[in-house]
Amino acid sequence: MPPNMSLLQNLGFSSVDIEKLMLWNPRILTQKAERLKDIVDRVEKTFFLSRECNMFIHGVYALAWLDESTVKKRLEIFRSFWWSDSDIFTLVQTCPLCLTKSEAKIRNALNFLMKEIGYESHYLASHPTFLTCSLEKRVLPRHNVLKLLSQKEPTKCSLNLYTAVICSESKFLERYVLPFKDEMPEVYDIYIKSRSR
Repeated sequence: MPPNMSLLQNLGFSSVDIEKLMLWNPRILTQKAERLKDIVDRVEKTFFLSRECNMFIHGVYALAWLDESTVKKRLEIFRSFWWSDSDIFTLVQTCPLCLTKSEAKIRNALNFLMKEIGYESHYLASHPTFLTCSLEKRVLPRHNVLKLLSQKEPTKCSLNLYTAVICSESKFLERYVLPFKDEMPEVYDIYIKSRSR
């Protein structure tokens, strides 16, 4: 057994968790033992996640890519949008992978979601899918469809953006696009065009 696999087992990781890490980022197992221990310690100290928590492995994956100064820069972006420490704490505990997005992507997402849509930080902290999905390929195209539907057929379907964003592609098309393709072809057109940009 490779040394780092034994180390992870000694640190309390199950064989299932180790397999996940190998699939997500095989380089984790090639890290020096000291660095790997440091990553695990930082997950506990930075994200306040216990090793028994389901999100702990996601924290390890995130911090395998991010050094301490990069994490601080990411957190400062949220603070620049007036996120409280409590909301940031909720976000990183719920979804540490949010911090693996580039600074530009985090900033662009927050600009759109908070300044244009009007979501509050506490709402986004508890709905991290908004920050893990692609703004350009998923959130914006689906927002555009819902906006058009709300203007023309407000009673035809549920128009909650979060519900739309978490749908699979096939489910979104089935629920929000294809039923209106004949009577409102612009709904289909705007979705396809906005996804292809």
